[in-house]
Parts: sequence; structure tokens; C-alpha cells
Amino acid sequence: MTAPFSPDMLRGRAIHVVGQGSLGGPIADNLFRKQVPELHLWDFDRVESRNRFNQRVFAEDVGKSKVVVRERILRDIYPESVTKLVLHQERLVAGTKLSGIVIAAVDWNRIRYEEVWPCVKASLDVSFFADGRVGMDGGKAYGLDPNNEYQILRYEDPIHNHPDPEHGERDAACKSEFPMPENAEVVAAEVLWRLTRWLNLERGSEDPYDNFVGWQYAPLKSVVTEQWDGDTAYAMFQMTK
Repeated sequence: MTAPFSPDMLRGRAIHVVGQGSLGGPIADNLFRKQVPELHLWDFDRVESRNRFNQRVFAEDVGKSKVVVRERILRDIYPESVTKLVLHQERLVAGTKLSGIVIAAVDWNRIRYEEVWPCVKASLDVSFFADGRVGMDGGKAYGLDPNNEYQILRYEDPIHNHPDPEHGERDAACKSEFPMPENAEVVAAEVLWRLTRWLNLERGSEDPYDNFVGWQYAPLKSVVTEQWDGDTAYAMFQMTK
């Protein structure tokens, strides 16, 4: 069983959350409540009117920097938190030096694999990498060691690193005015569970889900799990209304 989370488990490591939209917002909110030692928020974008339908923002936030808005909301939630917040009102680009733990909560695979992943892959300064993906029809979550050659190979497999939708913005949940924030909440919870699980593994805890790194959530369709243990095995469960 995974033990409760403790900030001491981070051993002074910072956490970087790249993207402060529908997924990055709830991830940052929960990490701040946990009082992690140091939390870096990355996003170059500003809040748009349509973001009110699927992100944790308010009407007064439209037009403002997403990371500045997130900082204000976090301080309002927990003014006495001891977490050190570091704001990055910029795009994370390949070659940027990161350390600690990195969580990708970005919109597109081209950003995920061409900008965020190069800052993480085979970096001895990064001990854990998580990746959450949200769409109108569900979401996915990954958690892996960016220095493990086999896990790198699986993460870069075309089944996961596939082209973005042809119609991009039209099909993206983050760009839609149709409210599906519950999908982001589910994926955010799974990403944070993977982080807590990993921190427990570092402390020597036993894990019944050894090598389990991929997860997919598709409400009313199916739930797919992937076991990365040398052979790819899938378990599918049909969901009904």
C-alpha cells in the first residue's frame, strides 16, 4: 500500500508543473495544499474567456497571466503555506536546465515531446517525470524514471507519441467552451497518485504495481491499463451508462 504523502519525501527537490490550464491548475492546487518545499509554475499564456468553462479561474482573471492568476488563487486558498512559489511566465524550451520532479500538463504532443521531454530525458538531475493528457473523451497519465532506458523507449513509442489532431484547436478540450473539467480532475488525481507512489518506492516500499507506468481514462467507453514489464499487456473493461 502507498503511504500518505509527506513533504519530507521530496528531500529538498523542487517540483515543476509545466502548463497551468485545466490540468496544471488542479495539480498545482493540490501540491500547494501538500506544502511541497518548492513549486515552479510554467506557462507563457494568458487566461481567455473560454477558459472559465474548463479551468479553475474566474471572470476577473481573463487577460491576465495564467501563472500570476494561479499564484493569487493558491495564496487565497492557503495563505500560511510554507511552499516557495517560483513563477515562470515563459515557454519551457528544449535545453532548459531542470532539476527535481517535472510534471507535464501541456496541450499538444509536439510541445510535450519537442520542448518538455528534451529537458527531462536522461537528465540525472530529474528523478521523476509525470505526464498528464486531457481530452473531451477522457485522459491519460504517465509516470516514469527519465533515466530508465526501457521506460524511455516505451514512452517514446508512437502509440503514445502520436501526431496532434488534424483540426488542433477545434478538437482540443482546453480550447473548447464545452465544460468537461471533471476529466482534468480525474487525470490530475492519477498524476499525483503516481508521484506519491514513486516517492514511496524511493523509500523502499513494496509495490504490487511494479513497472506500471501507463494509464488511460475514457468514461462510458473503456478503461485501459498497460503493464510495462518487458511484454506489453492490456486489460480492458467495458463501461456502461
